[in-house]
Amino acid sequence: MPEPRNGQAFAPTTPPLAPSGTDPGVLAIGLAYLLWYRGVQLIGNSRTAAYSNLTPVVALAVAWVWLGEVPRLLQLGGAAVVLVGLTLARLGGEQRSRTPGASTSRS
Repeated sequence: MPEPRNGQAFAPTTPPLAPSGTDPGVLAIGLAYLLWYRGVQLIGNSRTAAYSNLTPVVALAVAWVWLGEVPRLLQLGGAAVVLVGLTLARLGGEQRSRTPGASTSRS
């Protein structure tokens, strides 16, 4: 226990039965993996992998809303690049699937 300052004793900051700081992290990671593998199951590996680029964009948004951290111009620019890249990847995939003769099915 730390030494008291100015004659005041320190009180514990967390109750003894409170969950540790790692428990919410473990639950969040578990939920993230469940969602990720569900995405792989529904739309496939390569299409799901494109969304891994959204991790820093979501972190930026959460830090802005939840923690009150104001993003810098460079961070917003990086988020815009990620979003534009993801949009172009998605649109390019849709155009390829609509192109006549691009069907992979054989009769």
